[in-house]
Amino acid sequence: DSNVKLKFFGPWGEERIREQNITIPYNFLPEKTLEYTFSAGIVEDSSASRFSRASVNYGASKSLTIGGGAEYLSSVTSQPFMPYVNASLRVTSNLLLSGEYAPGVRTRGTLSYRLPSNLQFDAYYTLYDKDQKAIFYNYREERKATLSIPLKIGKFSSFQRFSVNQMVLPVTKYTTAEWLISGSVFGVSTNLTTYALFVENVKPYLYSNLALALRLPAGFILMPQAQYGFTENKLFSAKARLEKRVIKNGFMNLSYEQNFRNNLRLAEAGFRYDFSFAQAGAAVRQYNNKTSFVEYARGSIIRDRKTKYLGTDNRTNVGKGGISIIPFLDLNTNGKKDPGEPKAQGLNLHSNGGRVVKNDRDTTIRILGLEPYTSCFIDLDPNSFENISWRLTKETYNVAVDPDILKSIEVPVIIAGEA
Repeated sequence: DSNVKLKFFGPWGEERIREQNITIPYNFLPEKTLEYTFSAGIVEDSSASRFSRASVNYGASKSLTIGGGAEYLSSVTSQPFMPYVNASLRVTSNLLLSGEYAPGVRTRGTLSYRLPSNLQFDAYYTLYDKDQKAIFYNYREERKATLSIPLKIGKFSSFQRFSVNQMVLPVTKYTTAEWLISGSVFGVSTNLTTYALFVENVKPYLYSNLALALRLPAGFILMPQAQYGFTENKLFSAKARLEKRVIKNGFMNLSYEQNFRNNLRLAEAGFRYDFSFAQAGAAVRQYNNKTSFVEYARGSIIRDRKTKYLGTDNRTNVGKGGISIIPFLDLNTNGKKDPGEPKAQGLNLHSNGGRVVKNDRDTTIRILGLEPYTSCFIDLDPNSFENISWRLTKETYNVAVDPDILKSIEVPVIIAGEA
């Protein structure tokens, strides 16, 4: 999802502004496009179970994607091999349906409907086979519904989301609900989240979290927070944090927290400095009647043997993934980088996650800090080259992210002439 602000200009100086949420469904493929994935590994459980998964999806048309695959889990002795089929259908431009069926395991479906006003409704339903052993929990059904409502009145803009999730077990069921209100008014960022838990024959449990953030004179930022329980009808905790940037990359903070349920108090004063290769800081903490002094430093060294890259980052990258984008001039148009083919300079891109780091010296673009076992969608800009005859053979990439690895993607650039 992307929130896009559209501006319309008329011939006589008229100007209109409209905010629109653009959704690109991740489970739809372009027409006549085949996509396959395979993964395998060892599960971190007591028996070191072996796991593997293979899937194939095909874009049958612009509105229909079909697929299937199989999973293997050695710890499920009764049915270690679990095949499944899936399909996604775009009924209209704002109504999407998808479903999956795994014999002996589960059946699930989703529905997504969006109105022109950007109000969106999503529904999810999962029915589990009563004898299945693949999923550890003994759920029978899972039902979830979400309603998202963007709202703007004058200078007040907000986003509201109401969701209900119900889990059906063999002898009971419980329901959780969440109401999120996030917005900004007069420069004050506000986030109010209310949670509720409903269990049969038990009194409902409700509480709310309120968080504010406002800018003060002299560059100070004040962030108060509070948690209130409606079931007990009392204030659970309150917290206030004051931050200010000092010098170029230094940050000073003061905070105080009071937990009224446990009668605990915590005060802290700290300083952090962000180097290009690490973050270092120190803090003094007063916890009730105990005082402690804390010093810390964190960062990471990143090395990629294939591209001969050695770099540093002031964020922790252990367990994260990365991608190296290597654009090159494909002189023989075979789609592969051959010895002697030069690198292409000037490429720009956008990704749905991570941090983009460009190296103008060797033209390599790296996307760092990606969440592992997810997909990174990369959109290349075909108009970013200075040479207008350079053309991209593909403008979008979907790359599976692996942990602790910089995956290299060679991007061929062809030279197109005019007839």
